[in-house]
Amino acid sequence: MEISKLDFIQWRDSNITQQYLEDMLEQLDDVKSYLMVSAGKNSLEDRRMVGIIEGVQWLLNWQPNFIEEGEDEDAESEGA
Repeated sequence: MEISKLDFIQWRDSNITQQYLEDMLEQLDDVKSYLMVSAGKNSLEDRRMVGIIEGVQWLLNWQPNFIEEGEDEDAESEGA
C-alpha cells in the first residue's frame, strides 16, 4: 500500500492514534519500571520484557514508505 505523507500525518494526528500512542508510552513505562525493580530475578522474563520494549519502540517509531510527491499524479494520468 502506498501512503502519502499527508495521509500519514492526518492518521498520526488523529485522536484515536494519539490515544494509542499514549497507551503504548504508558506500557513502555510500566515495563521499564518492572525491569528496574525485578531485573535479574528471572532472566527469561527479563528477555521477554526487553522484547516488549523493543517492539513497542518499533511501533512508536514506525513510518510507512511514502509515495513520492507527483508519483500518484503520474499514475493517475497514465491510467486515464
